[in-house]
Amino acid sequence: MTDTATTSAGQGVRVEQGAKRVRAYLGGRLVVDTTRPLLVWEKPFYPAYYLPAADIAAELVPTGDVDRSPERGDGQVLDVRVDGATAAAAAVRYDASPAAELRDAVRLDWSAMDAWFEEDEEVFVHPRSPYTRVDILRSSRHVRVEAGGVVLADTTQPRLLF
Repeated sequence: MTDTATTSAGQGVRVEQGAKRVRAYLGGRLVVDTTRPLLVWEKPFYPAYYLPAADIAAELVPTGDVDRSPERGDGQVLDVRVDGATAAAAAVRYDASPAAELRDAVRLDWSAMDAWFEEDEEVFVHPRSPYTRVDILRSSRHVRVEAGGVVLADTTQPRLLF
């Protein structure tokens, strides 16, 4: 699978579209499940995930604080709440970012979540950079391969190459 495609972003922000399924949990409850993560290089060595707001299952509650970034604009700081668990100030959304790709995305604080998964494998510390490693990940996505109307493969337990 292709992991990323570079997109243009304003003010020097490097944003790429990822292809991995990404999930995060808080208090054992699903916070986000998406196959449309954005990889954003806030630090030079590895990306952060920005996740489509539409794919966030948790309640995002404004704190009244603002995260100011010259590259990303002013971001609204949000508490993350899901089924009685709360992560204070654990999300930021840049609704008016000069980088248009970020406007409908939410960055979750990695360390505020209990667990992160890429496909069906838990990831620790930060998202994996597609430029420093090759990953073959276990997945539960349905994959079906056909050629000329003949099914060559059909599985819900694929190994995906990124």
